[in-house]
Amino acid sequence: MRLPQSLWDAVQHRAIDEHIALSELVAKALTEYLKKGARQ
Repeated sequence: MRLPQSLWDAVQHRAIDEHIALSELVAKALTEYLKKGARQ
């Protein structure tokens, strides 16, 4: 998976701020995205 550097940096910083693993943050974000898509 390739992401713009600025997005990658923001995600890494958010994971640090929330004291969670980067993979957990990405999984949460993708889960929410998929839930929203199902409602439309």
